[in-house]
Amino acid sequence: MKPDQRTVVVGEKSAEAMRAEWMEAVGDVTRRQKKPTGAGWLTRVEIRKLLNWTEMQFYRRLRALKKCGKVDIFKGNSADKTGSRLTNQVWYRLK
Repeated sequence: MKPDQRTVVVGEKSAEAMRAEWMEAVGDVTRRQKKPTGAGWLTRVEIRKLLNWTEMQFYRRLRALKKCGKVDIFKGNSADKTGSRLTNQVWYRLK
């Protein structure tokens, strides 16, 4: 019988050793995150949810705020939902 594609071959490593390696790798990703410091930083999704804006409303208002110089923008990265890789992220804060 051929092994199923979903079968995990552990080899010489114990399951606990493999778990420790994965946890270390995930921890490494979270340590490399570049997030803003200080209070008041929100992502696009958080602002839209807070104010109940559509995508177009958000970007129109953001453009106006940028033109007036009333918003700080921080471009960084954060771990994705699974915590396995870094994704680009932008945070906004009113001045």
